[in-house]
Amino acid sequence: MLTVDYGDEMPALYHRRLGGSVRAYAHQQRLTGKEIYSGFGKRDITADVNFSDLRSWGEALGWKTISCARLAEWMPAPALAPALREAGEAFRVLVQEA
Repeated sequence: MLTVDYGDEMPALYHRRLGGSVRAYAHQQRLTGKEIYSGFGKRDITADVNFSDLRSWGEALGWKTISCARLAEWMPAPALAPALREAGEAFRVLVQEA
């Protein structure tokens, strides 16, 4: 199983976002708190993935964790397109096998 998404492991994930990682975007503006839930259909709602939970759930199914790293660590700079290098710090990659 290869999972690539925005997020982090505990406790770093919630250290940065004490109120949780759910947020919304509308008209290129970031929304938090109650603003997230107003204007349904007019907001893009997202949340960071808790990779500690993903790892634990996989291991509970008997999967072995191969690696969990930032995209920039998992795919070194020469292999990562220049336009994606900044995203390489924001994305995390979890590799598990059954």
